[in-house]
Amino acid sequence: MFGGYQINDWLAIEGGYDYLGNMQYNGNHGVNGAKMKSQGLQLSLKTSYALTDSWDLYSRFGAMGYRAETDVAGHNNFETGVRPVVAAGTEYAFAKNWAGRLEYQWVSNVGNANQIGLNSDVHSVTAGIVYRFGQHDDAAPAPAPAITGQVMR
Repeated sequence: MFGGYQINDWLAIEGGYDYLGNMQYNGNHGVNGAKMKSQGLQLSLKTSYALTDSWDLYSRFGAMGYRAETDVAGHNNFETGVRPVVAAGTEYAFAKNWAGRLEYQWVSNVGNANQIGLNSDVHSVTAGIVYRFGQHDDAAPAPAPAITGQVMR
């Protein structure tokens, strides 16, 4: 889930929540190893390049504050931190206020192996629907009717 503000035609700021999932690491011969689940809040700048009036390519660069929880050999631990987030994607406006988005995102080194026993880069591909608030018609407003008249004395 995310929200944002379009600063100009090519620059926006976005913030959001990401559930980064549950990961399970297996030991030798399929023996259960360790589990990690993580989630985070992110803030990023989004730069866009318009291919057409309706279709953009974009990139996002920012930071994610995360919380990672692990279960390693029955020992539960958690850790928080801030890591870089980078994303690239495409967005297509199929109506005045609606767009579809396809994005690849990478978050570097979530978790600290020295503190909680595991860490992982997180790669994700997402598809979604975007509602754009405040979209305006590009048509120029109709001119006000001219009022003419005579003043009688």
